[in-house]
Amino acid sequence: MKNEINTQNTTHNGWTNYATWRINLDFFDGYDTEDCESVTAEKLREHTEYLIEHESNGGLALDYALAFIANVNWPEIADGINEQAIDRHSADHWADGIANNQTSFNTAP
Repeated sequence: MKNEINTQNTTHNGWTNYATWRINLDFFDGYDTEDCESVTAEKLREHTEYLIEHESNGGLALDYALAFIANVNWPEIADGINEQAIDRHSADHWADGIANNQTSFNTAP
């Protein structure tokens, strides 16, 4: 039996594939969206390419890294980050309402 690397796009930990999961984990897990507009797939890809290119010594390792990120589902990562930002904003808004006693379930006269 030969050792083969699976390059098929199969799901991994709820993400489209291993590359998408791994890049999200290593580059964007805990991404702070508080001070930014919604992110796009293109911005995330460019940011990742920039980091990889500037942190590597070039050559074969860079080629492999860039080939790896070619399999990333960038829109999926962008959607995940944007959804977290919306959830955080909604939770903050709800918490502010509680702090100011402005909730829809407030029954005080």
